[in-house]
Amino acid sequence: MRKRREGFTLVELLIVMAVIAALMGALVPVALNAINHANATRVAENLRAIQSAVQNYAYSEHKIPSLSTLIDDNYLTGHITSSDYDIYWGTGSNATEITSDTDISGASMTIAIVYKGSVAGALINKAWSEATTVDVPDSGKAMVTTVIAKYW
Repeated sequence: MRKRREGFTLVELLIVMAVIAALMGALVPVALNAINHANATRVAENLRAIQSAVQNYAYSEHKIPSLSTLIDDNYLTGHITSSDYDIYWGTGSNATEITSDTDISGASMTIAIVYKGSVAGALINKAWSEATTVDVPDSGKAMVTTVIAKYW
């Protein structure tokens, strides 16, 4: 009578490991794509929030705020940091970064909020159709523009 072995054979273990490796190979790209899309959506939502905060501040205080002013005065909530975003006024090569509160000089002013972090502008554009890419001042970065009209 033969003695019955307990446990798995080497072939059975190798087959199970191959199946697990195949599943991981299929799931890892999907997971990475989901993470990239989530990051792009987060940045798009932050751009939208900063755009609204700039408009609210401009119409209530009659000047364009710097990002640090928006954060300090609690116009922005969450984890938006001034190291990831810049606010510019003007267009094209005449764009000037707003580092402190700026009075609105004319009848209207074009404002650009630029994301300067690591998420690609093309991914952000897919997440939010209003976001565009900008050549000046940060090439290939996502941004959103708005016009502040002077009504006072």
